[in-house]
Amino acid sequence: MRLFFLSLSTAFFLSGPILAQEARILSATSEPTDIRIKKPERKPEPTTAETVRPESKPETPKTLTFVENFATNRLGWREGDLGDYSYDLAGGKYRIRKRFPKSVQSAYTMIMLPPSFDLNKAESFTIQVDVSSDPGIVPTAGLMFGAKNSQNAYFFLYNEKGEASVRRVLDGRVSPTFMSGKFLPSGVPVNTGNNTIKIRKSQNKLYFYINDKEIVSGSYPFQPFPGNGVGLASYAPWAVFQNLRVEVN
Repeated sequence: MRLFFLSLSTAFFLSGPILAQEARILSATSEPTDIRIKKPERKPEPTTAETVRPESKPETPKTLTFVENFATNRLGWREGDLGDYSYDLAGGKYRIRKRFPKSVQSAYTMIMLPPSFDLNKAESFTIQVDVSSDPGIVPTAGLMFGAKNSQNAYFFLYNEKGEASVRRVLDGRVSPTFMSGKFLPSGVPVNTGNNTIKIRKSQNKLYFYINDKEIVSGSYPFQPFPGNGVGLASYAPWAVFQNLRVEVN
C-alpha cells in the first residue's frame, strides 16, 4: 500500500484562492476523509442608516380662553351714573340699573379683547355670560359682540316672554336685510333666575343659545365684525351679569 501524506499547509495551499473547495487527505488506516475548509464570512459593508421620521400629525388648534369674573374693574368697564343708567361692578357681579323708569334708552358697556382673541380671524369661538335680575324677574338683556362701539356692533338679547333678538347695528341703524333685530320666539323657555346666553361661531356660521339650547331662528352666515369688542347690554330696570367667558380657536 502506498502511503500518501499531505501536510495541513499543503492542504491550505491546494485550496488556494478557492477556499470553498475540498482537499482530500489519505491516511494509512482509513478511507479518504473529506476536510471542508470554509471561507470566512465577510462582514457586510457598513451602510448609512436611514433616518425614519414619524408621520407628522396636524396640530390641534390651540384654544385661548378669556374670563372676566368681575372681581375688580381692571379692564375699564363703565362705572357710576351715565345717562339714564347706573353701572356698578363688585363682588363678582356687574350690575346695570335704570335710573329713570320711563326711559326707553338702552344701556351698554364694552371692552376690547386682546389681539390674540381676534374674532374675525378665529376659525371658531364661543362667547357666553350669565344674566339674572331680582327674584322672579327676567330682564331684557344680553350680549354685544364684534363691537367697534355702540353704533357698530352685534347684539344678542332675550326677554321675559322667551323671545330672542339677534341684530347687527351699523352706523347706529339695525341692518334688517341680514338680521331682523326683532324679538321673535326663541323656542327655549327662560328661567326667572339665572339664564346663560351663548354665541358660537363654527364653519363660518353663527349659532345662538339660551341655557345651552339653540334658538329656533337657526344659524346666520358669518360676516366680518365692525370691531373686536365684547360687552353687555340691557333695557331692563335691573340686570346682573356674571362669568363672562370667551374662547377662540
